[in-house]
Amino acid sequence: MNRFWSILFFLVPILGVGICLMSAFGIYPLEHTWLPADISESGKDIDFAFNLVMWIIGIVFVGTGLILAMSMWSYPFNADRKATYSHGNTKLEIIWSVIPGVVLIGIFIFQAVYWERQKINQPVVTLADGTTALQQPIVKVVARKFGWRFWYAGLDGELGTSDDFVLENELHLPTDEPLVVQLESEDVLHSFFLRNLRIKQDLIPGKKQFAWFTIVSEKIEQDKVYDILCAELCGWGHARMNGRLYPKTKSDFQEFLKLNDLKQNGFAMNEAEEK
Repeated sequence: MNRFWSILFFLVPILGVGICLMSAFGIYPLEHTWLPADISESGKDIDFAFNLVMWIIGIVFVGTGLILAMSMWSYPFNADRKATYSHGNTKLEIIWSVIPGVVLIGIFIFQAVYWERQKINQPVVTLADGTTALQQPIVKVVARKFGWRFWYAGLDGELGTSDDFVLENELHLPTDEPLVVQLESEDVLHSFFLRNLRIKQDLIPGKKQFAWFTIVSEKIEQDKVYDILCAELCGWGHARMNGRLYPKTKSDFQEFLKLNDLKQNGFAMNEAEEK
């Protein structure tokens, strides 16, 4: 009977890994339960690093489960056998401390390239005089309890000018070009999460932050709208703090800017006439 429990014990990692593999490869009934569709240029790097870590964890998970199950099978309970005590094996403890350390350092070095690309090296542009400068954000994202406010740079492409306009919970962005967005929090900690772009940035009140990415038009489903989520528990309304991302072609995005520019100018003219 004791060996029966060792079999059940080993089924835990087997079932766990099996469910992960079924989900990753879209095997019935776990289709579409793995990572959401990637529509970004750099998302493949994030996915590769994620899958690599998952394989390492899976191998260790199964290996330790197998060792424990074999130990339970080989040494079942016996009332006549006396327990033996050991103060440990120094060499074995060094080995199982050094190996995970080496693996973790390897993962750190491996992902440092992606971290630098996505979190440190903000895109640059070449100016008319031949010098380079940091690419300016196309949208300012302001998180607040419990929603998203998007300030658009307008037709001049520059934030903080008279043609800026704002939309609530609607982020319209052009595809197939590098984009920079400015991120701020109005009140508490929030987290700007575009899961289909593999972008997640915690927002600290009082701090101006940036994120950059490229939306690939070939990866977008026709007329698909993507979620913008807050990934930081920010209060009682956290669950409903959802926005929508609308990818557009460059021409459609320009039309979107022109339309909102007309709306803004029309509103200003009507307001002036009323006065």
